[in-house]
Amino acid sequence: MEDDTQDDFKPRPYQELLMNLVKQQNTIIYLPTGSGKTFIAVMLIKELSPSLDRGKRSFFMVNTVALVSQQAAYIRRHSHHSVGEYSGDLNLDFWTKEVWQQELSQNQILVMTCQIFLNMLMHGYIDLSEINLLIFDECHHAVNDQPMRQVMQLFEHCPRELQPRILGLTATLLNSNCKFGRVKEEVRSLEKTFLSKVATCENMPVVGRYSTNPDEKVVFFDEEYSGPGLSILNEGLEYLKKAQNFVDCILFDSDEVVAHGHRPPNTTLLNTGYKKTNKKLNNILMDVIIHINMLGLFGGSQACVAHIIQLQRLRKNAEDKITKDVFSALITTLVAVRKMFEDEMSDYEVKTQIHKYSSHKMLKLIEVLKTAMPKDNLEDSTKMDDDSDDMSENYVSHHLACEKKGKENKFCTIVFVERRFTAKIVYLVLKALREEDKDFNHINPDFIVGFNNNPFNDTREGSLTKKWIECTVKRFLKGETNILVASDVLEEGIDIQKCNLVVKFDMPKNYRSYIQSKGRARHQSSKYYMMVSCSLASPFRLKYQGYTQTEKEVQNVLVGCTEERQEPEDEIATELYDHVMPPYVTTCSKVTLVSAITLINWYCSSLAQDKFTQLTPLWYMSKNKTSVHLQLPMPSPMRDIVEGPEMSTKKLAKRAAALETCRRLHQMGLLNEHLLPHGTNSDLLDSSDLFPLYVDEEQEDGPQPGSGKRKRYHPKAFPLTLSKCRPMEEVELYLHAIELRPLYPRPDHSNNRKLVFYNLLKRSDGFAILSSKMMPKLCDFSIYMNVGELGVHIENNAVRLQVTQNDVDALGRFNVMLFDELLKLMKPFMMVDTDNEENSYFVVPVRLGEDGCHEILWDIIRQNRNLPNILEPSVEERSAMQVTPELFQDSVVAPWYRGMMTDQSYIVTCVCPHLTPASPFPSEEYTSYEDYYKQKYKLSIINKDQPLLEVKAISNKINCLRPRSTKARNVTSKRKQQELQEDFEENLVAELCVHFAFPSVLWLKATCLPTILHRVANLLQAEELRQKIAREIGVGCTELPPGKRTFWHDVKPGFHHSTILFP
Repeated sequence: MEDDTQDDFKPRPYQELLMNLVKQQNTIIYLPTGSGKTFIAVMLIKELSPSLDRGKRSFFMVNTVALVSQQAAYIRRHSHHSVGEYSGDLNLDFWTKEVWQQELSQNQILVMTCQIFLNMLMHGYIDLSEINLLIFDECHHAVNDQPMRQVMQLFEHCPRELQPRILGLTATLLNSNCKFGRVKEEVRSLEKTFLSKVATCENMPVVGRYSTNPDEKVVFFDEEYSGPGLSILNEGLEYLKKAQNFVDCILFDSDEVVAHGHRPPNTTLLNTGYKKTNKKLNNILMDVIIHINMLGLFGGSQACVAHIIQLQRLRKNAEDKITKDVFSALITTLVAVRKMFEDEMSDYEVKTQIHKYSSHKMLKLIEVLKTAMPKDNLEDSTKMDDDSDDMSENYVSHHLACEKKGKENKFCTIVFVERRFTAKIVYLVLKALREEDKDFNHINPDFIVGFNNNPFNDTREGSLTKKWIECTVKRFLKGETNILVASDVLEEGIDIQKCNLVVKFDMPKNYRSYIQSKGRARHQSSKYYMMVSCSLASPFRLKYQGYTQTEKEVQNVLVGCTEERQEPEDEIATELYDHVMPPYVTTCSKVTLVSAITLINWYCSSLAQDKFTQLTPLWYMSKNKTSVHLQLPMPSPMRDIVEGPEMSTKKLAKRAAALETCRRLHQMGLLNEHLLPHGTNSDLLDSSDLFPLYVDEEQEDGPQPGSGKRKRYHPKAFPLTLSKCRPMEEVELYLHAIELRPLYPRPDHSNNRKLVFYNLLKRSDGFAILSSKMMPKLCDFSIYMNVGELGVHIENNAVRLQVTQNDVDALGRFNVMLFDELLKLMKPFMMVDTDNEENSYFVVPVRLGEDGCHEILWDIIRQNRNLPNILEPSVEERSAMQVTPELFQDSVVAPWYRGMMTDQSYIVTCVCPHLTPASPFPSEEYTSYEDYYKQKYKLSIINKDQPLLEVKAISNKINCLRPRSTKARNVTSKRKQQELQEDFEENLVAELCVHFAFPSVLWLKATCLPTILHRVANLLQAEELRQKIAREIGVGCTELPPGKRTFWHDVKPGFHHSTILFP
């Protein structure tokens, strides 16, 4: 996907011309990066939308996971249709037809990687006749066995009148190096693949105003390291080469393939897995060697650290002692090499180490960044004249001019690297440069690599996900970072706007890489640097000349010829459709020669196996190397060895044997009608004979015990102190005060919202537990609101008192209001339990009196039997509303116009006399607050002179036991949205809100009650257990000794049982 900056649905003239063409026939749109190809695709979706309403679906296919959410968001922004997004991280392989049918019924446009769409077609979840439009993004990838090409091969058996419309999008047309003399053949081949014709703009200079045309430069560097410490560098490389020889001599048990049964005569076992682990470990060592040579001692030291962490992860998961010992030996080797490098550089500060011990290539990159991103320009672009204190017209004009200049001169750079680890290490070098060298403190680097589940090919961030990539790109787009070191994940597709500088740290491998990386430089004055070794200068010049000639030839072939080009008809059958061996077809699905091996591996993974064994098929090659025999693992009911037909190559022979095996598996009933294994989970080995008395819970239906989806239920105990303690008339009661105090630093006056919350939390107004039982002393503990840490102290037995029956009734109604209406903890099926059983105490509002004792706020209890409903007031009520600080300051309000979001309440932190509904809205999308409500909610504000309310959201989070940073990382999107809502700085219009009389300090502290009461109940249970142990076995004492505050240490996150004190 290219950078489409069109915010409204107004096509450019050349987009309209191309749109007229794609409406009529299958088309491949060839336009430079940034010229709006995706916009044309959305226009076509809207053009064909009537068929969506009749039940057909449109599919938008991309080549990488990172592009799925980006393209889906773009389509949603420009279309009113429902859009679904699907990528491999959702574990879609195990979705059934019913799940897919539900998705198809809910979404009219589906954005996914092409492999997922291919699987849907192959397994019969959807048919081509049920689709109105197929859009292939970056369609130049459709070569060989790529999923896009496999999808197009399925068109052979779909009648032409039932085939969907096809639209391909590409900025390169060519997937690899191509001599300019063969450009016509390659373009024609792509047209045959997609049954389309290539179309482009007839006036390329017009397109050039919207696309990329950077200033291209070549930077040459010396490949050989010649700096200080050369002998140490060579010594470190010798250590690593000896480690490679050491790894080669080891035979790993995990690589051994156990063949069962008799081998077919005159055959050789193919997949022995011999030295598989050796090769992977040697690749790690080779990666370190490459980075030492590429980056020098400083970068080489960083490379050692990165790979030490990688090996530690691998060692943790190793299954046998030999493998663990080898990992330990390699870790020791890398630690020794790094120690040699660090000792060599130890006499210098880090700044000098970078400049003195980096390779010529790294120094050239630093020089390019210093030249293209000068510190003075960056400072001047954002510098303001702070000497003026007035707000004169000249000052405001100067401010706006500087702000505009800052946006125009905002520098951002992408450094493309070839290897994944290179991105991480170059980032670490640039980060150290920023921290240690004042001349580079204006740069803010980050790095990004593609998703990879293979720990042998990954950095410390082995769990990188699509979300991580999105966050990194967002930081770059917002300007929080201005240098992004990236692998080829950014070369294609991901939307990076107006990049000033692109550096190709490694020489472009092919024409596609050259075009795509250059296409990221989209600023009108952008530069594109290619770094090339001096030893490769001559070969590169020839390659570069070929790239430029190919680029010109592509335009010569296509520009001005769109009308003359014809859709391919001849030779499609021979070039596109695979007639080597027909697919195996069931009533609703099929498996082809290309997909057969994948299906066989999937079937083997579904067989019964233990967690230490990986079942794989065995392949035997005949001596004449024309046919392959396939043997499935022993747990498979199919015991025969399958002999495939003779084929021309080893690759085709393996595929033919796999296809024949798939056919037999289906006929035996081991694959269902969708050609999928009948089970997705491998069964563990049966050990019932070893433990005959053990109750096997796994024999029950449903998830396995101990898993996240299987909960074990246990009797729930309640502390005796909080049971049978209901306050009653003429019974002596005890008030156990809950005292809160903020433990986080007092916010600065510049953050008024958080300062107001801090001051409210410091007030003595709060809550207490009213009970008929005394409570033992409890330790202090912390809870964690969204604003910070709070200390909780329970002042037990603070006051003794008696109440009347009217008081008891009022307290009952107040508690229902508190936990049902305010905290919304009561579900519709719940009822109030008035029996004097567990948790039968009352929660009451209290305040410290003048005598220092806590007193119950009876006025609050009696005046707040219910909270007002959040309903739209009448016009008269809105017109009569007075907005003054006396009425609204520190009060609670809730907007009544938000529908499902009305549960969100706010505390007014300031009544802003300088802001009215006519004031400018923070976003450029709306001119004023009045315009915002009119456009978004169709509301008209009556009192246009009323001051706005500065507010801060009250968190709806009821679990405050732990800080947010200690929670699980996989936070649901709903929770994430809630956190953003709470921290969002908002201004509300008073007449559009419901105003509550309930005190804000009590409302705010009430959100902590579920956490505090939960902690108090657990502490009381612990104390009762301690007393029971003391009574029954004589460990410790039952009563608190004089002068001792409590038996327990204060509770903090991560506290250990060893901190418990027994006197």
